[in-house]
Amino acid sequence: METLDNKDFASVESHVKAAEKFAAAPSRTNSAQVAKVALEQDPFNLDLIEDLGQCYAEASHWTQARNVMLRGRHRLKEFHSEDRRFNFSMRICEAQYQCKHFKDAVAVLEEINEPSDPGSALARAQLACRVYAAAKQKQRALKEFHRAVDGREFDVALRTWCLARLDLQAAGALETAKSMMERLADGDERFLAQLGTLEDLVTAENETSKTAAESGRSAPLWRKLRTWWATLPLRLQRLSRRADGSMRQCWRALSKLGGSVGQLCKSISPVKFSR
Repeated sequence: METLDNKDFASVESHVKAAEKFAAAPSRTNSAQVAKVALEQDPFNLDLIEDLGQCYAEASHWTQARNVMLRGRHRLKEFHSEDRRFNFSMRICEAQYQCKHFKDAVAVLEEINEPSDPGSALARAQLACRVYAAAKQKQRALKEFHRAVDGREFDVALRTWCLARLDLQAAGALETAKSMMERLADGDERFLAQLGTLEDLVTAENETSKTAAESGRSAPLWRKLRTWWATLPLRLQRLSRRADGSMRQCWRALSKLGGSVGQLCKSISPVKFSR
């Protein structure tokens, strides 16, 4: 299998990090506090409900985001913009999903019309795949996964795969979805290497995170060592490429320096001494 260069490896790492759940902010953010005060003064203002819900969501305070935004769920027609209706509904759906109210997330999702914008359509398909998989609706999850990856660039599909991987696994749809990714790679060694590297990184990260979550403290040393060992070949691969690149840069610099010294020597006329 082809090895990854630094750019491809960094891209895979970014997908893994994007799929990780962000830790909630330790306290209410300043923007959330301002929005909360404003909403308390005008509790039925849909714009303020949207603002506060967005502030909570950005801070990963999903319970608060859900409680606030549900107050506007049945008032979507008051938004004159289709984009705002779509974004508000998507945020409610995500909040339901993050709070593990999966049936409620499905109910909200089914009220969201398929958008005409390609970017919005992709976002809906990605969220729908995760929601259906979390709700153990395997076939619907696979249908949305196919919709999210079919005809996309492989890097885009890889991010979808990383985002939905754990939910698909819980729904028993992991192998089928993985086969879709392999077909999408179409035998390209570079794409297959990216897929394999992502699997290694996600597996190592998930084992460490699971242990830390179960114990309520940082992962034990043996678990950290196993994770480090599992990713060692990838790290050595990157280190080797960096060393090769540094050596090439040094040789180029020395070659230029040698040329400059040679030209300098040629430009200096020999000094004649008289007796």
